Order: sequence, then structure tokens, then C-alpha cells
Amino acid sequence: MRQIGWSVVFMLIVFGISIYGQKQEKERKPTAAVLDFKIISGLTPQEAAALTSKFRNSFSNTGKYTVLERGEMDKILKEQDFKMSDVCNSSECAVEIGQLLAAEKMVTGDIGKIGETYSVTIKLLDVTTGKVDVTVNEEYRGKPDGLLTVFDIMAQKITGTYRVSKTKWYILGGVVIAGGAAAFLMKPAKKSPPVSVFPDPPNNP
Repeated sequence: MRQIGWSVVFMLIVFGISIYGQKQEKERKPTAAVLDFKIISGLTPQEAAALTSKFRNSFSNTGKYTVLERGEMDKILKEQDFKMSDVCNSSECAVEIGQLLAAEKMVTGDIGKIGETYSVTIKLLDVTTGKVDVTVNEEYRGKPDGLLTVFDIMAQKITGTYRVSKTKWYILGGVVIAGGAAAFLMKPAKKSPPVSVFPDPPNNP
């Protein structure tokens, strides 16, 4: 009986350690780094740097990855005697930097402007395979500071993590309306366009 008792205790200990290890592995977040976005046209280097910083913060706030800070990236690359080029926006260059940073994922992006429309493309790359996991594209018309909201939404899209908001956004006849829990819409006329409801503000047309 005593031998059986100790065997049961031993099995419970092993089982507990196994469960704890699985839990730790499940809670571990992949490490990711965000490279400065490449300017194609329409923005100053200072504006692009500010938007990259905004995206990095929004990307980190999704809680999906452990995101390296820019200062930490610069320190590691300096120790590796790696000089980052201004044109380092290709997948090959991103993967090389990711290996030096010991990151599992890398994020690259570019911003361009045609007429009054900004076009933004952001890619999430796997450092091990060198392949692009996710690509997100957005277009925006308006003042440059409106891109802050665009980058926040893109961070959610590229991670597949969406925040729950009490505000609902409606499109009624092409007009965007924001409303909370007490908001309501009158029943549209038969010839009125359909009403769409979004958890986040829709993109500007």
C-alpha cells in the first residue's frame, strides 16, 4: 500500500509539472520588432518616425507579442556592429535584422501619397522561414494626423486582435454616425441604403 501511495504521489507531481510547463509555454509571447516605415512620398522623416512609434505602441498594446523598443533594438544592433540602412525595408534585410535581434517576427511598412490619398502597407514576417505571414493595406484621405487612427486599426488587423468598444459606428446614406449603448437609428425608408454597424470606425472613403 505504501509503495502504491508513493507511486500515486510521484505521478501527481509529474503531471503537475507537465501542466505547469504547458501553461508557461502557452503564456509565452513571441518576440517581435518593428522597423522604421519607408517613406515613398507625402511625409517628412519626422512624421514617418512618429507614425512608426505610434504603430509600435499600438502593436504592443494588442498583447499578442513581446515588442522590442526602438532603443533596445539600436543597442543590440550596435553591439553586433550592424549599421542599419535607410532603405532596409526588404524581406531579406528584415530577416537579417530579426536574426541579430533574436526576434521571431519582424514588421515592415511603407507609406505613400497619391494626390490627397495616403496608401499604407504593413507586413508581418516570420524570421525563421523568411515568409510574409500577414499583409495589411489601408488607404486614407485627410490630414496626416488622421493616420494615427489608421495605424491603430492596422495594428489590430495584423495581429487579429480587436478591442471591444462601447461605441458603435454606423454608416447611413454615406454618413458616419457614432453612438453608444443608448444610441438608436430610426427605421430607414424603403429606398434608403442599408445600415452597416462596425466595432471600429470604418475607413475613410
